[in-house]
Amino acid sequence: MEADPGRLRALAAAVREEAVRVRGAVRRLDGLRDVPWHSPAGALFRDRVGERAHALRVTAARLDSAADLLDAHARQVDVVVAELASAARATAHTAGQAVERVGRTVLRGLDG
Repeated sequence: MEADPGRLRALAAAVREEAVRVRGAVRRLDGLRDVPWHSPAGALFRDRVGERAHALRVTAARLDSAADLLDAHARQVDVVVAELASAARATAHTAGQAVERVGRTVLRGLDG
């Protein structure tokens, strides 16, 4: 899984763009349903077009959900990275203090 929040957000945007393209295909298909064919084949065609349009609407909604999940994951990665950075700073500070204490102890030992 990708761990770079910026790349995750870019992927989410690309997925959303795909959902927009899918909805464009739905609009074009819906336009075909309005063609006045008055035959059994025309009626069957309209039914199939309607089924495909519905399936594409579901696909677009799923793409939107996937993009939302990617954005949520990016936000969580941001939180974890911030927490790790904070822990690293605290550890560095504590290590610095320990080094100073050891140094003072060594110097006292040399003086005494």
